[in-house]
Amino acid sequence: MAGFLQEMLAGVGPTVAQGRDTTIVRDIMARTEKRIADQLKDQPEVAAQLYLTIAGIYDQLGDYPKAESLCREAIRLQQSATDPDDETLAEMFDHLGEVQSSRGDFMGAEKSIEQALAIEQHHSGVPPEAVIDTRINLAGIMRQRGDLAGAEKELYGVLSLTAKLPEPQQTLRSAPVMNVLGVVLWTRGDLARAEICLSNAVAAQSRAAGDSGPEVADGLGNLGLVRWERGDLAGAELVQRRALELKEKNLGPDHPAVANSLNNLAMVLRDKGDLGPAEQDQRRALALEAKAVGENHPETRVARNNLEAILRRRAGLSGDAAAFREALALNPGDPIAADGFATLLAESSLTPLAGVSAAPEPWRFTTSLPPPDWMAPDFSDKDWTSCPAVFGPTNFVPRSERAVTPRTNLWLRQEFELPRVPTGRIVLRRNRNQGAEIYLNGVLAAPVADWSDTAVLVPCSDAAAATLQPGRNVLAVHCDDADGGAQVGAAIFVTPDSGIGRARVVEEFGKMITQQPQQAELYVGRANALARSGKLDMAAKDIAKAIELEPGSPDVWYDLASLLATMGNQSAYGEKRSQALLRFANPPGPAAAQKIAMLALLMPAYGADLDGASALADRAASVDYVDANLPERQLTESLALFRRGDSMAAVDWTTRVLAGATNAAQPGWTHEHARDRVAAAYFIQTLAFQGMREPDKARAAFSHGIEALKAELPVLDDGDPGRDWPDALMVRILMREARAGTQ
Repeated sequence: MAGFLQEMLAGVGPTVAQGRDTTIVRDIMARTEKRIADQLKDQPEVAAQLYLTIAGIYDQLGDYPKAESLCREAIRLQQSATDPDDETLAEMFDHLGEVQSSRGDFMGAEKSIEQALAIEQHHSGVPPEAVIDTRINLAGIMRQRGDLAGAEKELYGVLSLTAKLPEPQQTLRSAPVMNVLGVVLWTRGDLARAEICLSNAVAAQSRAAGDSGPEVADGLGNLGLVRWERGDLAGAELVQRRALELKEKNLGPDHPAVANSLNNLAMVLRDKGDLGPAEQDQRRALALEAKAVGENHPETRVARNNLEAILRRRAGLSGDAAAFREALALNPGDPIAADGFATLLAESSLTPLAGVSAAPEPWRFTTSLPPPDWMAPDFSDKDWTSCPAVFGPTNFVPRSERAVTPRTNLWLRQEFELPRVPTGRIVLRRNRNQGAEIYLNGVLAAPVADWSDTAVLVPCSDAAAATLQPGRNVLAVHCDDADGGAQVGAAIFVTPDSGIGRARVVEEFGKMITQQPQQAELYVGRANALARSGKLDMAAKDIAKAIELEPGSPDVWYDLASLLATMGNQSAYGEKRSQALLRFANPPGPAAAQKIAMLALLMPAYGADLDGASALADRAASVDYVDANLPERQLTESLALFRRGDSMAAVDWTTRVLAGATNAAQPGWTHEHARDRVAAAYFIQTLAFQGMREPDKARAAFSHGIEALKAELPVLDDGDPGRDWPDALMVRILMREARAGTQ
């Protein structure tokens, strides 16, 4: 009877019963759960197995709290009826660990799976295959927790077990181990070894079970992601198409697992420039995810964000306002889409600078490092190449936490004649698919703006605008990052209001909020635009509303803390700090631990707040693999050490931050990240040297911090603080504290 019920319940699961309303599924589960509690009181082992089956369905639905609750009840019932080491409990603890992992409780998940493994190892009759599977799960949890070295060691240990199995079991069991090992190496940033490992995993799986088995598809998907991040788009497309073909053949075209392959393929097609097919595949993926697990499931959000990136790129190419609106509705917090839409909305207020757009001189450019005065009006560029337009490489470079961006390094100059000095605000429009700094007559007009696949409008600095004169002028551009075959360069315009585009984006978000007042992400999107317009108090209100509606994002809590601390609202900041430390005492992974720790350390902390923040900072800093978040983890640890009174150790950690933040070959490196991390590191050094009573070193460190800001952002207190505005505010907070000690 129990077996019959399990089979029936499994058929209700969304991965089998496609197209079924999830509210009906939940109703069936609730009624079944009640009948188990009422009618199987005297049969705890049967009830435990049924609860575990229902937990699996809630897991598929994305209701992880309910799934965890049922797993724990199944374990309780099983333990009440059997020995504490009953081997049936191993499966239950393993399932509990998987659910905890889905919730982001990686430490709890690791503990549960270790309990499952201990039970299995206690029973000599447990087949080695079961132990191998549990150890693979354990290594996967260790990877998610950030313990990559531990995960790698565990997997090599598992491979030693598979080597003892006879063929074909040896090959069959080693393939998933190598697949997870490849993912561990990929997470570590060792893309070359990851590709080799994943290729071997796919080959082993194909030998053991045939090259058309469903298991091969997962390995191919991982292999394709690695190739994508390495920039091998042709190779990535080949394996992603094969993975999609296998999933559709084995599972059917409407199975939710097909969505993952569609996501991966669409991402590759997007970066190849095939936006039409990419959008078609991504919309299909989103529909499958939403149908299977609902609109709020993490996988559905990933599909939405991927579709947003495709629409944003299409809008940046065509100037399609409707595509920009849909992109922001899908992912309201994306700063690139907001910048692109703001630029488009500002077009009607822009007047081309007389003489520049009408009949510009040809660009002169070089790819060799020029002398330091290359941007000066009297610099001779006669040996540079001359052409009407300069274009970046045709391929798109993957943008991710692990990918390293190759530096294009183009230096361009263009002369233009002005009949008269214009009146109004001068703004510069940087072309899409590039990152560049811009000079007017040798003066920095716009700091380095990082790569964007849309055109970006940036205000011209007052110092550069003041150099414009009747007659000959020189526009100079240093482009260090370009792709997608777009034209490199910039255009100059006059406008009555340089912030009109962002103000109109705020209005657009207001319309969306009126239609969907309960969508937290819309408030975050509007807050981003408000903060970048200098309206911090209004931004703080929107962020607070977003937290009220959806309190589970560490990033949004950090945004609010940076706003409150910047505005000097110490009581509200202190209240939110204590709430955040309580809510995220066990955050999902090192990046979240870093955010909450930095949130709590922005201002001096004491007692339980300091202890909690320090524990999170230590946890984040213990994860030392190289990704885009590494310098931030190190920076947070340096601040935690200073707050705890260990100034010497704090200085030591800032040297690590500076080494990584200034290295453009680090994964995920951007100019904004470098600016904020370098400046913050120097201001923490300032505070530490003040604590060690070394005023000369403190003043020198403070001076270095100010110089780091000037190099990338001419005036910190004016203008747009950038896409990473919460970190820019964090720097401002630390600068304020450091300056108080140097006066």
